[in-house]
Amino acid sequence: MIRYIILSSLIWGVSVLLYTFVFRNEKYFNHNRIFLLVTILLGLVIPLIPNLNLFQNDILSSMGSNLNVNLPELTITGATQQQLNSDGSYIYLGIVILYSVGVIITSITLIRALFVLRNYRNSGKTILRNGYKLVIIEETIVAFSFLSTIYINKDIYNSPNKTSILSHEVVHVAQGHSYDILLLEIIKVVFWFNPIVYVFRLLINETHEYIADNNVIQKISKKTYGELLINQLQSGVQYNIANYFINSLIKNRIKMMYKTKSKRKWKYLIAFPVIVSLILLVNACESSIDTGQSNSITQQNKGLGNDKAQIYQIAEEMPRFPGCENDNSLSEDGKSLCSNKKLYQYIYRKLKYPKQAMTQGIEGKVVVKFVVDKSGKVKNIVKLHDIGGGCGDAVVKVFEQMKDIKWIPGKQGGKDVSVFYTLPVVFKLDSN
Repeated sequence: MIRYIILSSLIWGVSVLLYTFVFRNEKYFNHNRIFLLVTILLGLVIPLIPNLNLFQNDILSSMGSNLNVNLPELTITGATQQQLNSDGSYIYLGIVILYSVGVIITSITLIRALFVLRNYRNSGKTILRNGYKLVIIEETIVAFSFLSTIYINKDIYNSPNKTSILSHEVVHVAQGHSYDILLLEIIKVVFWFNPIVYVFRLLINETHEYIADNNVIQKISKKTYGELLINQLQSGVQYNIANYFINSLIKNRIKMMYKTKSKRKWKYLIAFPVIVSLILLVNACESSIDTGQSNSITQQNKGLGNDKAQIYQIAEEMPRFPGCENDNSLSEDGKSLCSNKKLYQYIYRKLKYPKQAMTQGIEGKVVVKFVVDKSGKVKNIVKLHDIGGGCGDAVVKVFEQMKDIKWIPGKQGGKDVSVFYTLPVVFKLDSN
């Protein structure tokens, strides 16, 4: 999940920057709309592509990549019994609760907006027009549209400006702008914590207004229409789900109406290479995400025996200590946390502070590296760092006792693979 959020944000962030500095001030509004919609969807889809590795593994190896997965540090004291620190589980639970609250709040906001629109439709006078419904309402809102319905204030409906205002809203209806808004609102429910989604929402709304304005000024003068926008500007309740004739973009809309259309339509030709570059950028950044880049290597490490089978430093799905797989209430991240907890409970039961180290007052960190092979067996246990006093041997012995325990093997491309793990164990004497 963390990988997905990071990669989506990366794609969206780059897209917003490109749009802001390259396309936003161009009068090719429909092109801008397509660019925004395509890139927001790319941010949803690209991170879901499995095994997104466009480079050969030997190229990565030649770059000197030494990726490695470290299990959380484990502390062993002189006490006779250790209890597993479950702070990680509480943190994860807190994050889940916080995210759920955000989803609930944004969902309620969206549903409330839909109910308000329904109440407007039920309380107003409905007139069937060619291609849309017109609902005349009492509220102070000037006019707005949603799907195939246009809502207009009764005083505006009886004013001379009715035709221009309705022409604007008809464009929103005809081009299906509400569907863009609905898409962004649903994405906002899921990614309520991501500010880039809110930026997309504002940009797509801005583009809709430019498109509608551009159609209206084909029928009336820019001066007349600009004066209409300014004169009709007034406060009123606004609901994000609708397209509004009057909004805070008035100044930019008037400015854009008078802007000369450039001949730089060729700029949009860079959209395709940008999309390809985004995919390459995502691929390049996967190596810095725990669950991402799979730097597979075929090696015969010193001290790791004669096993020349392909061993992954990082796999798409990392191996897990058994005991949590049958709990359907846990997410993948939850199962990983549960797996670590089960592993540490096992180690705490088996590993004792060596008497020699306690007698000599030896403290410090032991680091062991091991492989969980594609059959789920622990093998090739190596001490990368030892502090003496029997501490390193004690840790190795615990892992050697795992020979009868079958882990859930790691997976790469849907296939079981062998994966390296590193575990740091801190030996610390307590006050007793």
